[in-house]
Amino acid sequence: IKTDMSNLRLIDDVSASSVSSISVTDVFSADYDIYKIELLQDTAAGDSLTIRFISSSGTMITASNYERALLQVRVGSSSGIENRSQNVGQMNIVFQGTRDFVSTFYIFNPFSTSSYTLALAQSNGYYGGAGLQNLNTKAIGVLKQNTSCSGIYFAPSNGSFTDVSVRTYGLRVDS
Repeated sequence: IKTDMSNLRLIDDVSASSVSSISVTDVFSADYDIYKIELLQDTAAGDSLTIRFISSSGTMITASNYERALLQVRVGSSSGIENRSQNVGQMNIVFQGTRDFVSTFYIFNPFSTSSYTLALAQSNGYYGGAGLQNLNTKAIGVLKQNTSCSGIYFAPSNGSFTDVSVRTYGLRVDS
């Protein structure tokens, strides 16, 4: 997705330290169909990152209606790791890095009650202890539920965030 920075409108910017999760609420609305989310994170342990949408009523959507597919590529590795899941209670579409991990998401139609919510993600950062490895991930995900979502939830599946920052932008599309 090619975006002109003038088409992005900052909606929310939240940061936290030493937390087990972060919820970004009241950011999706009828004003935009496409959102860009930048997630910067540091954690003590590396694993997948649990991602769920939050309905417009404020309830976290945990039903087994998520699907995802991802490809992880480590620098120096000759092949990538593919992973898919269907009918699960969360979208694990990015990796939880141990240091300076940056993820970018594009979320499509989260507020719509007539279409599924789709997500594209890519991330880059470091994984491991003393011998840090560069890890890159590209993924897609979907919430197969016609539910109006107003927010998103992130939580390390192993440990907690040392530091986390989430910026949410609305993407204006000019005709």
